Amino acid sequence: MARYKKLSILFSLLLIIPLISNCEARRQKKAYQKYLSQGEKYYSDSNFEKAIEEFKLAAQIDPKSDEAYQNIAVCYSNLFLASSDPLQKTKNVEIANNAIKYYQKVLELKPENSEAKQDISNEYARLGNMFMNDGQFPEAMSYLKKRTEDDPKNAEGHYTIGVLDWGLCFDNKKLYNLLSIKNFIENLKSDENTVAEISKKSGLSKNLVPQILDGINAVDDATFLGKLDKKDLMSRLLQIPKAKKEDAEKALQCISQTNEDVVSCMLRAGIKLDNAKQFRTVLSKNPENVKNYLFLTSKEVSKPSAEKAVNAIVDLLKNVAINDGLKSLDTATQLNTSYPDAHNYIVLLYVEKIKLETDRKKQDEYIKTASEHFAKASKLRDPAKPDKVINEEVQSFTKSVDKIRGKKG
Repeated sequence: MARYKKLSILFSLLLIIPLISNCEARRQKKAYQKYLSQGEKYYSDSNFEKAIEEFKLAAQIDPKSDEAYQNIAVCYSNLFLASSDPLQKTKNVEIANNAIKYYQKVLELKPENSEAKQDISNEYARLGNMFMNDGQFPEAMSYLKKRTEDDPKNAEGHYTIGVLDWGLCFDNKKLYNLLSIKNFIENLKSDENTVAEISKKSGLSKNLVPQILDGINAVDDATFLGKLDKKDLMSRLLQIPKAKKEDAEKALQCISQTNEDVVSCMLRAGIKLDNAKQFRTVLSKNPENVKNYLFLTSKEVSKPSAEKAVNAIVDLLKNVAINDGLKSLDTATQLNTSYPDAHNYIVLLYVEKIKLETDRKKQDEYIKTASEHFAKASKLRDPAKPDKVINEEVQSFTKSVDKIRGKKG
């Protein structure tokens, strides 16, 4: 009898457990919907941080909910767009990276979600543009490259890299950007012909050139600037039009900061953004500072050899940037055959290439190629334009380019 009683209790429990389980599932589903609704309400009020909290609670209940992750990512994306404070750059990078992280979670659950793929591409573009607008091209380049790696068929992504590469070699006042792109300098170091050319032009040994390139690449800005003569830096800061001594002194104090970039430090010190950007041209890895740094930190490098080495390095880096830009723009025009802006920047990069080249035969080849892209851009912009007019424009272009050919010596 006792045996039958035990079986009866066990049977009853087996009937009750599914009921309890179903009740718990309904409770969880109700809580999930509650957190989603609360999150949507906060989102509609533009309270993105509170919305993220609610959506994360929903995701904890249902870790396989792509909807919750999508909502979290969108909130982070909007937080980034809502921030315009240049002092919050580090925080903004973190926010954008969080958006990317949650879009990637969506893709883990739904690999074919094309919207999430595009959203990740957009986040990389926004980060790249943020740094581009602030004149921080090396940081911009890293995010723009990630964009094309993640979204290789995005013509605009390749185009933007081409534009950035042109900016690196066009503005001689901002060559510190060019001297701060690590993989470009690595390209020089790994090329024996390039090392030999720097050695020949500077008089430095071939063994010393890679060490110099490593020295430029490895040292952080604070260490680099800390080795330079402070009086010389102050003198150059005060040569900037309308520069105040008080601001220059504050700017100089920022070179010892390692926890943030120099511009952010200057902004925190109360220096206006435009002035901070001008001071940055002096307090950077610009050619003048690199020459002084090499002379001050290496007993084997004289001032004349340092100057010749840096001049050679800058020209070679420009060629690396030009070739990188041409490759990117060529990809852009293959992905989008009606892209006049891309053809225009191909022209501009060839103009820079012509300035650097001293071989007349190669110059002629570059002018011919540039002229072809000039004509393509003109035709794409105005398909109705007569060929005669385009030919006249091309002739005018070739005449102007002929005047800026690079010269030997």
